[in-house]
Amino acid sequence: MAVGRRGVAAATVALLLLAVLAQSAAAQPHLTAVLPVWMHFGHNWDSTRAVEWVNFTATLERDAPFHIATPRKIVSVVVNGTVVAQPQSTYFKTVLRPGRYAIAVLLNGTGVLSNPPDGFYFAVNGTFPMSLRLGDDGKLYVSAVLRHGVAIAPYSAGGSLPVDFLYMYVNLGFPLGCGDSHAAVAVYADKGNWETDGESLIYSAGAGSTFLDNVSFTIAFCTPPIAERAIEVVDGWGRVLGGLPGNYSRVLVGARLAARPRLSGNETWYPWFVINGGRLHLSNATVFHFLNGSVVGELAFDKPGLHRWGVLLVTPIDMPRFSPFPFPAFNMTWGVIRVKRLGINYALYAPEPLPFAVRLEGDLTRPGMYGLALVAGGARVGALVTESVDEFGNVSTIGTYTVSESDEWYNVTLGYAVWVHQLNHPFVSRVYALKPVTVVNASKFAVTVNASMPFLLASTRKVVRVVGSGAQFNGSGGVYFVNATQPGVYTVKLAALLTVRSVAGGAPANASITVLDSKGNVVAAGYGSMVSFELEPYANYTVVGASGQEKKSAPVYLTDDTVVTLAFTAPGQTGGAGVTTTQPAAPAPAATAEWQPVGLEPSLFALLAAIAACALLAFLAIWRRRGLIIEIRL
Repeated sequence: MAVGRRGVAAATVALLLLAVLAQSAAAQPHLTAVLPVWMHFGHNWDSTRAVEWVNFTATLERDAPFHIATPRKIVSVVVNGTVVAQPQSTYFKTVLRPGRYAIAVLLNGTGVLSNPPDGFYFAVNGTFPMSLRLGDDGKLYVSAVLRHGVAIAPYSAGGSLPVDFLYMYVNLGFPLGCGDSHAAVAVYADKGNWETDGESLIYSAGAGSTFLDNVSFTIAFCTPPIAERAIEVVDGWGRVLGGLPGNYSRVLVGARLAARPRLSGNETWYPWFVINGGRLHLSNATVFHFLNGSVVGELAFDKPGLHRWGVLLVTPIDMPRFSPFPFPAFNMTWGVIRVKRLGINYALYAPEPLPFAVRLEGDLTRPGMYGLALVAGGARVGALVTESVDEFGNVSTIGTYTVSESDEWYNVTLGYAVWVHQLNHPFVSRVYALKPVTVVNASKFAVTVNASMPFLLASTRKVVRVVGSGAQFNGSGGVYFVNATQPGVYTVKLAALLTVRSVAGGAPANASITVLDSKGNVVAAGYGSMVSFELEPYANYTVVGASGQEKKSAPVYLTDDTVVTLAFTAPGQTGGAGVTTTQPAAPAPAATAEWQPVGLEPSLFALLAAIAACALLAFLAIWRRRGLIIEIRL
């Protein structure tokens, strides 16, 4: 029998559709892939034979579509000794459940065959995990163990059937190259004869052998960089940054960076894919991060020195011209960057001694945002959240800054100049700000400031309220912080002084004093013969005093510093003298001096009482001598 060799057998194993694309990179340190297997069997062709058999076995771990496509007519398909189909066509398709299968296909061998080489293709899905590594050379290394593969073996059913192929090739192909070069550049395996032609990895096997079964291999291949529009980079606080570390000259210790797909849907912006009918599925893309060669959940730079980083984007693509199965597209950007320690110093500058200080709050050894706290009287009165140093050393501050660098350190010095506004005011001596402000108006109990950010003021009188866009205030040691949340006009209202004096029989007497507002709420309370309260001016109050079982009350409309005298009954007396309220007839000049009215002094009161007593005695003497005539006319 003359035997002639026709064609070269080839099988293309098209790596790799992600099975768990929706999982995050942090939770998926290994790539789990589906393995579509394409095989092309070469054989010895005998023109005198009408049919020939192709026989093989396959082990499946999951449901898998099984295709046969051949230039010749498929006469019969036998699976595990049972004829499952006699399609009498060039195409056959079914789904195989998990298990081990012995498959024989009978082909019509009549006629002279032309290119492509006679034979058939089939695709069987298998699953296996792969580990990823970024090499020092910048290549991506994919390692895997194929534990269940396809075996070439004789098959007999009802008699001996010939095995018509002598050898076969297995190709592991990748869809992308690096520039003009090919993707696969090297392959290392513990079994079999593997080589690469640049575009694919070739494994040859003869009749009766097993391939892709319990084979440990590593593929090194080159990948094109990630398109900038395909991903975005976020830091540990969720802020979107300007790019990957390769866009910067340094990164700081403590930086946390992570990439994520930016686009969604089915994209067609890779021209090569479009030309060949391809379509990307970026909505199902997965990002892997590499640090010093290993897969990590994020780029966490915790130590100074040189670090090799990489970001891999794995995107499923449809290539219907080449495969009924999706391929993964590998794109990777990588580089080496120097990581430096962060050091921050800061200072406050002013033309005169200040009643407050600043303090940066937060971990000043790591990038982030820091609160600029203002401290007065030993207490924190407020803070500005304006200061930050990002992962790459960019500084944002309301002050000024300088930077000095060494191989290990990135030192930032912050400076804050304080603007000081002096006032000719009875209570407020200074207004302080880290940005220029304007004092619009000042009266005795109010100072109005036009400000674009928080400011402080030094006041000997208590601040009771700030009128402005959501402004809040806090004070300590006579320094008040006004949290101006946005540019605008803010009116700081100062307290008026309400002094309550308690007397009994012309002498000072202790009493419990309570001050109520117009709604009857207690706004102040004290005890003593003279008690002072700082209250909001231009409001109605009721002063209530209690001494023993006796109570006195007085209404007050507080327009200025005011003294209220409550007179209680002295021991042995039958009635009290009542209530005296003393207020100035007109407000004192706002920016000059304060006018303080006082009540009737006890010595003057005693003199008037003596004069009245003498007059009464004279009146009684006259009445005893002459009598008293009272005339009433109607």
